[in-house]
Amino acid sequence: MNREKILIIGFGKMGLSHFKSLYKKNYIIHILEKKKNDNIKDLQNNKFLNKKIFVLKKMPEKKKYLLTISATTPRERYSSISQFLKKNKTKFLLLEKFTFSKIDQFNKFKNRFSKKTMTFINSWAYIIAKKLSLKKIDNFHLVCKINEGNLLANISHFIHLFSYLNNKNQNIILNKSQYQIIPNSIRSTYNEISGAINFEDSKKNKLTLITKKKMRDLMVMTIYNRYSKIYRKVYLKKNLNFYYRLKNQKIFFRFPFSTKTTATFLKKCLVNNFNYMPSFDDDYTLSKFILKKLKLKIC
Repeated sequence: MNREKILIIGFGKMGLSHFKSLYKKNYIIHILEKKKNDNIKDLQNNKFLNKKIFVLKKMPEKKKYLLTISATTPRERYSSISQFLKKNKTKFLLLEKFTFSKIDQFNKFKNRFSKKTMTFINSWAYIIAKKLSLKKIDNFHLVCKINEGNLLANISHFIHLFSYLNNKNQNIILNKSQYQIIPNSIRSTYNEISGAINFEDSKKNKLTLITKKKMRDLMVMTIYNRYSKIYRKVYLKKNLNFYYRLKNQKIFFRFPFSTKTTATFLKKCLVNNFNYMPSFDDDYTLSKFILKKLKLKIC
């Protein structure tokens, strides 16, 4: 029986993480990376390249993949994915976030390619929601505090968690916010934000994102119910464990790295469980809204 094929486009940090989740499975893996970076060299030095793992120097043609993963920068993503989908087929497509760098790219992808494949966004929002046993609630306020310099790296996760809780109500507005753009981010693909950002949906559910210069924890997320009482409060510790209390018990779980979650995502898709990660339709309006309202520079 022919083994299914997986394609990873881009083999930087995230491409390598997806690979680590999948390479021990019974798939043929194609890696498209035009530059011979350290990750490619490590593959060759460790003799990973064999009859099931191949490094490609150019875009494949007339191939059929079970899963294609785009782990390029946002600036490169639309161009590489559109080139791929014009000449190949894939059952599932997993895009890194931030999804695209320009608003018109969201529209082009939706109009030209969204019906050709089932597309998802690599976000931990839904995974965390299920780990926390969160239920969709009304009149809530989600407050996320995070160390300065890390907000935009996680804003997609926060906005998808907000969407999960409000039953995917994408009719949101930007309320009065006080923030400034940090032009020299520690990450090369976009600027960062310092301050506080407030969102609200049509049902008056609220999302507040706050950066702090010095925090004991990497991240703190608090959900308040309609009576302003804490419904759930979760901390991301510096050892990358999440921690929360439930019925006087301390519950810990590991941060959902792609080295673990990608294989689980594919396994669930194969049994028609499509609620493990946000779909492109879930992300479409939200990411365009963030890009436009915050006037972000994504490259």
